[in-house]
Amino acid sequence: MDNAKRQVLRGPLDVTTSRALVWSILREPLGRAWTTQGLGMMRLYLSADRTVRLHVWDRALAVPGAAPVHTHPWDFNSLVVVGRVFNQRFTAPEASTVVASTWNRVRMKCGVGAHIVATLPATAAQPDRCQLVEGAVETWHEGESYWQDRDEIHRSMPEDGTVTIVTRRFGPDSDHAWVFWRGAADVPWKSAEPRPSTDAEVVAVAARSLEAWW
Repeated sequence: MDNAKRQVLRGPLDVTTSRALVWSILREPLGRAWTTQGLGMMRLYLSADRTVRLHVWDRALAVPGAAPVHTHPWDFNSLVVVGRVFNQRFTAPEASTVVASTWNRVRMKCGVGAHIVATLPATAAQPDRCQLVEGAVETWHEGESYWQDRDEIHRSMPEDGTVTIVTRRFGPDSDHAWVFWRGAADVPWKSAEPRPSTDAEVVAVAARSLEAWW
């Protein structure tokens, strides 16, 4: 493996360095440990401790029906290396006069083998119902970054080919998060758990990103 493929991050990189690193990776994407995540992205760890991760977004990778609204098991900073990210946060209504909508909610074990765990004490691993208020859609451009606490509910809607570098800060529980989706209580949850990327996916997604943003 050449030096570029061995390279790992020792800490947050500036935008110029990040762009150069990502360009070199996308030009030679094969031979790396990519995984595909069902919300529509390929992922690649850039640090030995797995706190820094590269995301290449492409809706062709999304699992139909997977719930896009969620929390995380970690706080994170997301740097938009190229492209554009739309991000929307959700909150619980603080007053009865606030316009809210009803969502299904489950507690999820994240990662490979993702599955629902009990949502409330003494309940089965079934969804419960909650009210959420939709926040304004944020727009993040190339070179900008944003912070998200682990308990903040959100959905990310990057344009295809967008590349982000996420730096994560883990807490005591690095395995569990909440997932939300609309519909009747019996509408099933669909997993977006990661899986190894195929070579065809890697080549196609990298090429589309280079064509769109470089």
